[in-house]
Amino acid sequence: MKIILMLYVSRSGSTLLSNRIAQAASNVLVLPEIDILEPLLNIEPNIVKMKTSAIAHLLSSDPRWQNIKISNAVLIKIIDKHRRHGVKKIFLGMIEYLQAKAGRQVNYVLIKKGSNLYRVPEIKRLFKDTVIIHIYRDPRAVANSLLSNERPNRPGHIMGRGDPVYIARQWSKYTNKAELVSDISVRFEDLIMNEKSVVQRILKGVSLDYTSESSDYSNLPYINKKERDGIHKLVFREADLERVSGWKNEIDNKTLEIVNMFCGVQMQKLGYQDKSIQPNFYSGSALLTISILKSFAYKVGLFCMYIRKNGWLYLLNKVKGYIRRTKEELLK
Repeated sequence: MKIILMLYVSRSGSTLLSNRIAQAASNVLVLPEIDILEPLLNIEPNIVKMKTSAIAHLLSSDPRWQNIKISNAVLIKIIDKHRRHGVKKIFLGMIEYLQAKAGRQVNYVLIKKGSNLYRVPEIKRLFKDTVIIHIYRDPRAVANSLLSNERPNRPGHIMGRGDPVYIARQWSKYTNKAELVSDISVRFEDLIMNEKSVVQRILKGVSLDYTSESSDYSNLPYINKKERDGIHKLVFREADLERVSGWKNEIDNKTLEIVNMFCGVQMQKLGYQDKSIQPNFYSGSALLTISILKSFAYKVGLFCMYIRKNGWLYLLNKVKGYIRRTKEELLK
């Protein structure tokens, strides 16, 4: 079984690309955007000691878990059967179940989750032939899209914390790191303008055959109806070239200035020529200070919520896992 990781910043076309790959290649299983590998990696050191119900709870606590369509009873059976053989076997057990349910055999599994960027060494330790696809988009378009949409599972909360400084800084750091580890890089703009050739290039890069040219995306099962009708509604339509430059008529000057300041160097490297307004150093410094304070307050709130939800023991296990991984890296 070969793993394909798709890395991305939100609103960069990852759902569109994963849909097109699922439609074009019959030998790949595309999982929904859920936390599936990260929880398993977090509990790996204590997998034998933990109760089956506790492992199942950690996996199914993601609000989008229902998209994978594995019931709690089935999940518990899979964990019981494979837990003594490690987290890799539990993951493969879930894949075997999904294959049987779909009535087809696959040799590739595509996992679409941006945060997997930070677990690449561990994932490659479990799955040595992992292929990494990184899809990126003009950060000005990303910022405009994030600031125009609410988070799928948190109505009333704007994506990207509603903070253009946070968005710009995260895009720059994430994209730089993802480009260093990726095997295949894809520009969103190229996907929109030359969809078929881009998808064929990707499939060739992971040794998959292009088996379909169908434009019927309505029956793809792994995006729920709420998201189909909401933030992913354009995924199920034919490519619209307006999506490449439409942001230019919507983005405000403040957001544009912030993105130019924090992402300018990376934009040049990736071929996004910056011909917009020049950033103002003093206004940028003030915005950066405000963003740091907001980020600190946000992280304190997240920490409190995390402890309330998972407890101190789970946090301690994560810290132990981090220390173990650091020691392994140092000993290499």
